[in-house]
Parts: sequence; structure tokens; C-alpha cells
Amino acid sequence: MPTDSDKNESNEGYVQLNGRTVFLVDVRDPEEFDAGHIEGAINIPYTRLHFLKEKLPTDKDMPIYTYCASGIRSMMAGAYLGDWGYCVFDLGTLEKAQAQFSSQSNLTPKGTLAQHKL
Repeated sequence: MPTDSDKNESNEGYVQLNGRTVFLVDVRDPEEFDAGHIEGAINIPYTRLHFLKEKLPTDKDMPIYTYCASGIRSMMAGAYLGDWGYCVFDLGTLEKAQAQFSSQSNLTPKGTLAQHKL
């Protein structure tokens, strides 16, 4: 889990994948996120990524996994995050990301995690 010095004190985005803590970012727009997302993911829209850097882990060794609707925004977000020194894994689409997390997390139905919206 995040360290005490991590700026994201709410633990949003920190999930388990294969027994390892990773940071899961849904880079879709808030409306898309509200329609359904992987439980535990944090919504940091690609278009606002630069402005919401404080939501990212301070530990650059924390693996960051990204996903979106088509894979394009997650790929572009991954490029930025990589430039900022993070270790990034682009999961592509929500469906591909859901398959990776299917045994551990579920797609959250619309409206149940509105508090996670930025």
C-alpha cells in the first residue's frame, strides 16, 4: 500500500494484482468512469493528467497500470507517465483491464463509486 509520504492519502487507485500492490488509473472522462470501472481504480482523465499529478504515487517505483475505452488515451497517458519517471503498463481497453483484474476486482456499476470521481 502507499507510504505515509504518498500524496494520495485516500488510497484511491491502489489495488492488488497477482499479490502485488499496483496503482490503477482509469484515464477516461468522468462520465465514462461513472458508467462503470474497475473497483479500486482512480479516475484521472487523460485531458487532466498534467493538472492532477498530485494524485499519482510519489514512489516512482510503484507500477502504474492505465486503461481507457479504446486504448489510445491509456497509451498516450502511459507515454507521459513514463516521461515523468514512472514504470507504466498500458492495459488498453476497459475490457482488457477487466480481464486482468477479473479474479480480484469487479466492474463497478454506474453511480456506486461517485466519490472516486475527480
